[in-house]
Amino acid sequence: MKRMIAIVLLLGVTCSCSSMGSGSRSMGNGLPKRGGVTHVIVVWLKKPGDAEARKRVIAESKKLAEIPGVVGVSAGEVIPSPRQVVDSSFDVAIVMTFGTREDLEKYTSHPKHQALVQNVIRPLVDHYRVYDIQNE
Repeated sequence: MKRMIAIVLLLGVTCSCSSMGSGSRSMGNGLPKRGGVTHVIVVWLKKPGDAEARKRVIAESKKLAEIPGVVGVSAGEVIPSPRQVVDSSFDVAIVMTFGTREDLEKYTSHPKHQALVQNVIRPLVDHYRVYDIQNE
């Protein structure tokens, strides 16, 4: 249940980041383009709370915006919360939007994505969860 709530909260971030991309890629109201895809990655570091590792994951993730088909990227660290409905157990979340499912599929094998996984994710990240959402 906490993970689903986290997804809903992260989708709010998606609404913010998708409007930063090309105007033709959003519906004009800050929401992702209909038919597009939202890709949410929630990350737990090997050293929980490691500020430098968080900064590196965030900075390197933002470079993924250069990959064709990526409409927008937003990344940031967890906001600790005493509210029971908020999952504050992770370190970093990355929210990406793509024009199509095909764009998402191509992204996974793109050399820049593969380099991020090899050089940043594997050395710093204990585990992560990925949620892919078809925007309606």
